[in-house]
Amino acid sequence: MKNDTFLTNILTLSAAGLFILITGLTLYFFRDSFSRYIRFFLPIPPLAVAAYIYVYNLFEHFKGSLPDNPMIVAKDVATGIAVASIFFTIFTILLVLSINLVRKSLI
Repeated sequence: MKNDTFLTNILTLSAAGLFILITGLTLYFFRDSFSRYIRFFLPIPPLAVAAYIYVYNLFEHFKGSLPDNPMIVAKDVATGIAVASIFFTIFTILLVLSINLVRKSLI
């Protein structure tokens, strides 16, 4: 199992790095099209790290291989996205409100 964990870790890191490279090159070559939306693309690296951790944990949960029924994985991914989206939304709202409150009190 130790070799499976190591292999999963290496493959996940390699694939995540490759996908970040492709995304970065795409953003670079089409920078004129994306430049006014850059604030939405800045979270890509931490999201890629989160995806790497999620996929690594997914393979660990299923003991190194995926179940035969792909709907089990799809449900797991959808649940993960829903939970992360809820926490992202709550955290963002609280962060915006608290920073706005502090800024108003300092000015």
